[in-house]
Amino acid sequence: MRITVLVENASSRPDLKAEHGLALWIETGEGAVLFDTGASDAVVGNARALGIDLADADAIVISHGHYDHTGGLGAVAEMVAKAPIYIGPTSTDPKLARRETGLAEIGWDPDVAARLRSRLRTAADGDAVVPDMTVLTGFGRSSPLPSDNDRLLAGTPQDAHPDPFEDEIAVVVTTRSGPVLVSGCSHRGIGNIVTHAVQRFGPLAAVLGGFHLHKESEERVREIARAVSSVPRIFGGHCTGATAMEVLKDELGPAVSEFHAGTVVEIE
Repeated sequence: MRITVLVENASSRPDLKAEHGLALWIETGEGAVLFDTGASDAVVGNARALGIDLADADAIVISHGHYDHTGGLGAVAEMVAKAPIYIGPTSTDPKLARRETGLAEIGWDPDVAARLRSRLRTAADGDAVVPDMTVLTGFGRSSPLPSDNDRLLAGTPQDAHPDPFEDEIAVVVTTRSGPVLVSGCSHRGIGNIVTHAVQRFGPLAAVLGGFHLHKESEERVREIARAVSSVPRIFGGHCTGATAMEVLKDELGPAVSEFHAGTVVEIE
């Protein structure tokens, strides 16, 4: 399995655009999948610079319905005209964030959602995206949720309510080294997502994604680190946060690495 980071908050190369977003190109023995699309059409230019033809995607997976994971979908969908788009339930529902200036819309572009409606497939726990990639959803609550979830809402401004993130999905790729978990923002708690993956697939070979720890206390990050300490390779980026990454490294040592646009992770 090979994962190429197409979009991330920072870039490892000057020719790749960085933005607050996430997009991953996952190549397995059974196909190629675009996991999230970043916040804009930067995913298209970055993929081209990295020698990746997005038209080769067998499927697109959207981890949850925030703009920094769906913003590039309008541009990508034209290039990948036949690939199904897997989403979680409620993914296209309105999403909001509390900011100092008031409520801000942070969900899907409604025009893109309407245009692509016939290609959207609501994924259930255990669904296969390609034969060696499985959707995970319906995560438990044994480990803490990100504290930043408190300002993230679902619904319109008139009926806004705390977002339960029922739309969040992750994927597990089967490799010879063991199952590899890929998560987008881990709003349901990376500890809970890892626990769910281990229950279904057994010990993980690696986990890669955004862990949404950028506003957590050091004590909370260390608690979460202990919850995922059984995973031998942990790759964090996007909403994980630089300070949290250093705490994870201090707690878990060389098991932890960070990724940026242009990073390639290969696991046999």
